Amino acid sequence: MEILVIDDDPSVQWIIQKALGRRHRVLEASTLGEARPLLGEVQLVFLDIYLPDGSGLIFLEELLQGESPPLVVLMTGRGGPETVIEAMKRGAMDYLPKPFDLVKLRSLVKEAEALVSREGEEEEEGSEEFVSRSPVMEEVLKRMGRLAAADLSVLITGEEGVGKTAAARYIHAHSTRKNGPLVIFAPSRLPSTRVETELFGKGGKLEKAKGGTLVIQQVEQLVPEIQEKLLSALENGEYLVPGDSFTPLDARIIATTSRDLPRMVVEGGFNEDLFLRLQTFTVEIPPLRERPEDVPALAEYFLKRAIGKGRVRGFTTHAVDTLMKYRWPGNVKELKDVIERLVPLARGQPISVDLLPLVIRENREQPAFISYLREEVKRMLKEGERDIYGKIVDQVEKVLLEEVLSRTQGNQIMASRILGVHRNTIRRKLSVYGGGDR
Repeated sequence: MEILVIDDDPSVQWIIQKALGRRHRVLEASTLGEARPLLGEVQLVFLDIYLPDGSGLIFLEELLQGESPPLVVLMTGRGGPETVIEAMKRGAMDYLPKPFDLVKLRSLVKEAEALVSREGEEEEEGSEEFVSRSPVMEEVLKRMGRLAAADLSVLITGEEGVGKTAAARYIHAHSTRKNGPLVIFAPSRLPSTRVETELFGKGGKLEKAKGGTLVIQQVEQLVPEIQEKLLSALENGEYLVPGDSFTPLDARIIATTSRDLPRMVVEGGFNEDLFLRLQTFTVEIPPLRERPEDVPALAEYFLKRAIGKGRVRGFTTHAVDTLMKYRWPGNVKELKDVIERLVPLARGQPISVDLLPLVIRENREQPAFISYLREEVKRMLKEGERDIYGKIVDQVEKVLLEEVLSRTQGNQIMASRILGVHRNTIRRKLSVYGGGDR
């Protein structure tokens, strides 16, 4: 690997040359002017922050504007915590204080080598779809492979966000119907009055999936009448188009659910015969916390997708270890969301542990309240809703007032002290949401 040391202290150049020169080609520059002509040859730069002709921090931003920027480690003997924060914020791979530890120096170089070598690798062929490296998934993949070969209905179960739709894509891609369409249907996103037409009507999902596969997400969201009609279609091999006649069912049905369907059957919330029909061929996707070996591969995959054709730097070893230790209550979906939010922060450099959200760094589960807010905002955005701020604030305020007033038995003066707002504010809010006056 080609390494460039930009530092006006000859002793620093000498130490790095001695430490790394046997295994790597080490170039040296004392100023930014001397360094610029050498940049096209190097993959790693050790950059001093204070140089005779300019600031290393500013030069770092210049470096990262290039089409193929090198990895950059900033160095200084004069910086405090603020300098470290600023260095990482501007996109450095890491920070090396002077006098530096040779073990740390060699460790950084080793990590840079691994990152550079990974950049040349082609992304694996395969389904968007299903990325897995863990032993616990081997049996699941085998079962998915066996079911893919049989043209039968399948039920995929697992917690929210584990990748049930990805598993359905995988089954379709390896089935005899792989050249046919794959159609995804989410009944929960539609008013109940539109579900029948959208699923069974002319030009509906079943017609669009002809010769291919129809994936019904969260099948328990189908109302009883539609569950009955789906069962009839599966049993008879045909379905009634509303306002028309019967038409052959020529689509494989894959249903997914995060709910406990057997319990729903007992409680009367799901059609027992439909459940028995679907559950004969079931695939259960384990939660991500039970297969931490999948986390690095998934993180790299989502990073490449988020960046597109841009340069991918990957993750530092410490960041990968931290991601694997976190329990991921939101499963694969949560991991995908986190990676997508990290990309703008990385600025072309490897994602380091300091960029990870605090709940992940400290291995804490994100509060359910925050998870709910994120999902609610995403839902509103997806459905094109307006006045999102007002709607979210209304939800939070209403619950807050109800709980505090319940604790104070309706005493608004006490509630105002607990909430830290004026009593008039509580009165005004109660006039909107409804409530007593005391």
